[in-house]
Amino acid sequence: MEIQLCTPQATYIIVERVYTVHTTYSPGWGWRKITRHVAQTCNVEDMLYNGQRVDGIPSPWQYLMDALGFGEITTRPTGERNVVLVYAGFEDLIRPLPEDLHKPQLPEFPFQEYRLPQVSPFIYGTDPIPEVRLFNDPSVPFVAQGGNGAPTAMAIYHGDTGRRELVDSSQLQIMLQQLRR
Repeated sequence: MEIQLCTPQATYIIVERVYTVHTTYSPGWGWRKITRHVAQTCNVEDMLYNGQRVDGIPSPWQYLMDALGFGEITTRPTGERNVVLVYAGFEDLIRPLPEDLHKPQLPEFPFQEYRLPQVSPFIYGTDPIPEVRLFNDPSVPFVAQGGNGAPTAMAIYHGDTGRRELVDSSQLQIMLQQLRR
């Protein structure tokens, strides 16, 4: 596997899916799991030692020679772009009683949705844009492709401008190929 040096850019791809873990239409609790994947675009660069391209990363000897001033490690943009996964995680939402059973004379708390604490070895990385959410945003459609599978929403977020573009989730593979050009 080739190791590439990649300079991060401020463009992110967000994919969120909603899985119903448990729900009931009789009085009872409901549980949903929202998975979130955030990938970041980056510009690929070559590493050079004394002007010559290095396969992979420089060796410890090359780093030492650079530190002592007897060699020089530099980078050069290749013009290629890549996409790197920076975060993969989830959140669990639980509702003790279905919202449609709520009556004005009853207290609110058993009908509200609560976020469970995230303690898991299955979370990768740190979410670089936790404030940009697709789930619970009424302007974001979650679609189950072909009526099967988990409802999915996808967006591109431009961190430098704060602009979010919704993308049809069926276009994921095509979009990733275009971003790598």
